[in-house]
Amino acid sequence: MGCVGDAVTVTRSLLQMPDSWDKTVGYLDWASSDVPEAEIQANASNYSFVWSGGQPSVFRTANASINLGSYMPGFYDDHNGRPEAFPEGPSQDTPERRERTLRWWNTEVDGVGHPDWVLYQCDGTTPAYYVEDGRTLPNMPLDITNPSVIDWQFRSAGAIRDGDLGFNVVSADVVFLMNIQHACGIHRDGQWVQLFDGRESDPAYKSAVVGWAQRFRASLHGLPVPRALVANSSLDVSNSDEEIARLSAQLDGVLDEQGFTGFGGGRIFASGESWFHKVRSMIAIQNQGVSLFSANYVSTLPPPPEDVEWILGSFLMARGHAAYILINRSYPGNALWPHLPQYDEDVGHPCAPMRLYQNVYVRDYSKGMSVVNPSSTDTFTVTLPPEILRDVYGRPIEGNELTLPPATGKVLLSQSSRCP
Repeated sequence: MGCVGDAVTVTRSLLQMPDSWDKTVGYLDWASSDVPEAEIQANASNYSFVWSGGQPSVFRTANASINLGSYMPGFYDDHNGRPEAFPEGPSQDTPERRERTLRWWNTEVDGVGHPDWVLYQCDGTTPAYYVEDGRTLPNMPLDITNPSVIDWQFRSAGAIRDGDLGFNVVSADVVFLMNIQHACGIHRDGQWVQLFDGRESDPAYKSAVVGWAQRFRASLHGLPVPRALVANSSLDVSNSDEEIARLSAQLDGVLDEQGFTGFGGGRIFASGESWFHKVRSMIAIQNQGVSLFSANYVSTLPPPPEDVEWILGSFLMARGHAAYILINRSYPGNALWPHLPQYDEDVGHPCAPMRLYQNVYVRDYSKGMSVVNPSSTDTFTVTLPPEILRDVYGRPIEGNELTLPPATGKVLLSQSSRCP
């Protein structure tokens, strides 16, 4: 694995985010509509973006430059795309309710039904429901190659209404290039029409995802008061650099929910080649003028120092002009205000791209450095420069050597300037 290039400033996105070149900027994953106003006033300045939020006027009063997203499922019906209330939990999601919803889509939606909008697996009878934690979710999967579906989603997502309320972003969830639900085809005029081959890695499906993003984003940008599109998408090694670039070129922001903890599974799930692929993709996305939001789920908050140092150290390898960080407990136990004081430690601006140094990766900053061992198996000891003083927890660095076990990192601060 070699070095990757630095991020550069490109201005083409509608998403006006603060420059992150010389500071670590956090964002917020959600804020419900019943959060006390006093809490918003006290905390909103710590966040540059709210992925899914309520009370936009209160947030804007507390932080005039904040970006606020209204949530929608990317390729599925939202809560209003069904004949009855959305199930409150697994116990209320029954086969009978799903059958009723499928019948509604086939015969009743918009007063006429849209049987050719429902996307099925290759057996032609099982809707291609999204799979999460070993179970399928009840949102109806829709044919994202159909322009009428995308236009319906645009109207149903409340793009115009929510914009009037003060939201300036649509946050589209699960816009994955991988066909993880094994979508295959539709029924049109009573005939089966195969669109995809049902495999997870299907070039036709990936092209359809890019096409969906292009059309939906164009609709948002074409509003009288344009809105940006931020999508929860994966930077996994199963997607090539070129595939990730094609999709991100059609977005204003990419939220990487896998982060450096593997959706909360732990550091080891984001180590090795996966780590390098992710860092490289994060830099490339910023070079396209697209904002990058790194989501990192942990089991406790505040997290153990070794988790924070791994996540923050890895993030700093890719921090350019448009990279933003979140460390929080995974849903449903996530914290409302997860800002960590370690973000506020001043490492300065990057001196150069990351580089391989004594078997680990190092990125020099004007007031410190980031050191990460992405190996999943090996421990390495590296020699530190003499000006390094302490870590982000205020602990002094003893001696001039640092030992890094597998999947660990360190963010170190300097007693003197390290580059112009």
